[in-house]
Amino acid sequence: VSITGVVLDKKDKGVKKIDVILMDKKKKEVAKATTDKKGNFLFSDLKPDNYSLHVAHKRKGEATITLKSWPNGNKDIKDLEVKLSKDKTDPIVRTFGPKPPPPPVADDIIARSSQVKATIMEVPFKSLTDTALSKIKDIINAKMAIELGDISKDLIKTNISPGRYKRSTKVTSTIKKMDKKFNKEKFYKSVLDSARIDSILETIFSSALLEGDSSYFKTYIYLDGVDDYADVGNMFTHIRADFTIEAWIKTSSSSQGILINHDG
Repeated sequence: VSITGVVLDKKDKGVKKIDVILMDKKKKEVAKATTDKKGNFLFSDLKPDNYSLHVAHKRKGEATITLKSWPNGNKDIKDLEVKLSKDKTDPIVRTFGPKPPPPPVADDIIARSSQVKATIMEVPFKSLTDTALSKIKDIINAKMAIELGDISKDLIKTNISPGRYKRSTKVTSTIKKMDKKFNKEKFYKSVLDSARIDSILETIFSSALLEGDSSYFKTYIYLDGVDDYADVGNMFTHIRADFTIEAWIKTSSSSQGILINHDG
């Protein structure tokens, strides 16, 4: 990057033949330039970094400007005005161009290799039997395979393990790498559909509850307070790859839930 600017006195007149010192964050001199007859100066071929620029004149005063860089997307600094003063002035900070926008994210596709994590949180399960675990895995795999365009359910692997919370269960489904990419909206809707507590899963879960109360679960999921499932698809038009979906099962007593997190 480069820095072009002018050194001015208190009457806004250019100060000629004065040294402009560029220092790193340790106050070590990196480069020095001397102004021309009109007070102009130039630093070129600089590495984008955090610098301080200092100018001092015996009669006209001094000035210090802090220059800050961005992690990426730095631009040249042009027309930097350095005003000398004998009085104490407020700190001045300039950046190497405006803050760059985040890198573009495709809003219609997701990565070919995807992992979906669904965690059933703080629901008071007793230990599920191996038969129940096997049924849950098979149901989820089959539902996701259908929802994702009748792919082979052998491409989906679901693991069930203890969750972070007492008596909670974590369900992690991994979709193996395939030759096609999924439409994001369809993918996330399929995840919600697959994690939805249908009548079969409700029966399994209800039998495992400490209370044994089948009314504990409602048979639909709502997203971020939106309980009209028809509106869910509208929320995935421009979605980032690292977006976290929180889908909660509404219960008779409180909103326990399933946290669905896509790692793209």
